[in-house]
Amino acid sequence: MKASEISIFDGVPDFRDFELYPHQEEAIRIVEQGSSVMVSVPTASGKSLIAYYSIYRTIKRGSKAIYIAPLKALGQGKI
Repeated sequence: MKASEISIFDGVPDFRDFELYPHQEEAIRIVEQGSSVMVSVPTASGKSLIAYYSIYRTIKRGSKAIYIAPLKALGQGKI
């Protein structure tokens, strides 16, 4: 699956031309089914993309989302 196939990234050129990792595809499918998902993979392997997509879908469904980061620096870098 290409990132361009995910509507959240429409109009965001930096996210359109790369292939998702298998764990990203699987997590996104689970989120699309309305279920929660927990992902544990190494640093720099795409967890933030999964989090952004999950938050996007939650808000689109009319609910609220909370983003919790274990480190202050990580949280500030993402907001």
